[in-house]
Amino acid sequence: MRNNTIVKILTEKLIELEKITKWDIISYTWPISQQIKKDFKSFIENLKYDSKNNKISVILSTNWWTVEWAEDLVNILRKNYEIVDFIVPDYAMSAWTILCMSWNDIYMDYSSALWPIDPQIPDEKNSVFIPASWYLDRINELINKEKKWEQLTTSELNIVIGSDVWKLKFIEQAKNLTVTLLKDWLVKYKFKDRHIHEWTYSQEKKWKPVTNEEKHKRAKEIAELLWDVSTWHTHWRTIDINKLRNILKLKIKDFSENSELNLVLKEYYDILSILAPNKNAYFLHSKKI
Repeated sequence: MRNNTIVKILTEKLIELEKITKWDIISYTWPISQQIKKDFKSFIENLKYDSKNNKISVILSTNWWTVEWAEDLVNILRKNYEIVDFIVPDYAMSAWTILCMSWNDIYMDYSSALWPIDPQIPDEKNSVFIPASWYLDRINELINKEKKWEQLTTSELNIVIGSDVWKLKFIEQAKNLTVTLLKDWLVKYKFKDRHIHEWTYSQEKKWKPVTNEEKHKRAKEIAELLWDVSTWHTHWRTIDINKLRNILKLKIKDFSENSELNLVLKEYYDILSILAPNKNAYFLHSKKI
């Protein structure tokens, strides 16, 4: 009975949010997994069935998971909606940061955070997880040292000899997939309607056009920055709205600038946190569920 009452209040708040924004809204809480694909597909198709909106916003509050499954969700969202925005009231980790890069707009406030996107792998003793990029960078550093005929210490040589080939291949493939997805999504969705350089005036007194090559180059820069844990110093360091704006040069919308949206979103998220505290189970919500 208590949960039914909370769900009813939660739904009322979601409907309030839709009235403010004028578009469809859903929320997704906690992990993504392979088995969610079928449920998510039905969930989105059910919402879209009697909706005339071509835009949806996804409220995310999520921990880490794998990028392969995030790709499935992007395909489902984009099949049903032309415009997809993400709202991050708290945080969206790892694969969910990658998911956010399939955006048209991202809404955050000063306390919201995305995450570096390099996968975590267990160390040799399976005692702790370390950023994959650290492992790959260290091995490449030692290999390059050897190529330059520099003397490897016994410890360094043992690191190279003891490296797991499968682990190196896994990391390389994970990086290639991540960078490829981000490049494709940013060019296809975020940069789709970007036709001119802002504040750049050509000699012909016309706005300078943005080339497809420039879009791909910019997308690659963003993808590699998000992957490069050396930029953030640790995988667990949050990437807040100021870092996204100042380091990645991304345009992020601040939902706190809209007082009505900010208030209702905060009320919604507070209730959602009570209803979906289990970090090992996903929770999907729309006005129809």
